[in-house]
Amino acid sequence: MHRWFGDEPAHDPEALRDQVDQLMNALQTQRVQIKEIQHELAALQIHAASADGLVEVTVDADGTVVATRVTAKAMRTTPEKLESAFTEAARSAASAARAQQMALIAPLAADVDEAPGLSDLLPGLPSFAELRATVLGDPDADTDEEFVPRSGEAYRAEGR
Repeated sequence: MHRWFGDEPAHDPEALRDQVDQLMNALQTQRVQIKEIQHELAALQIHAASADGLVEVTVDADGTVVATRVTAKAMRTTPEKLESAFTEAARSAASAARAQQMALIAPLAADVDEAPGLSDLLPGLPSFAELRATVLGDPDADTDEEFVPRSGEAYRAEGR
């Protein structure tokens, strides 16, 4: 039994209208959640330091380096160690940014997968999970492309 509509799509016009209203309410709630997530992602900055304390790196939600800081201790090391420290800190920050991004998106993704969809009203139409996979990419798909959710910055760059 579908948690929203029961086993079958409604055939009664009044019941169908109620189902469409539920669907529209769910969509509105999700739209608000998406805006909130976009704002959080746009403001997200992750800081990481190398284990040896030579450098600190700050990345945005996409894992793009937005700031670096070299400590005084770095002035007494070799260029090779400094290069390694930057790489380590940048990778650590980018990994933490991906984890934070997924944590922000996860509740919405679960809601989208469970929300009523057009396919619940009219069999044969795509579900929201299928549409999400088409638009955002499917993290479970067997493809060579890496699934990376887009941040608010990426959406703004696209003019959304």
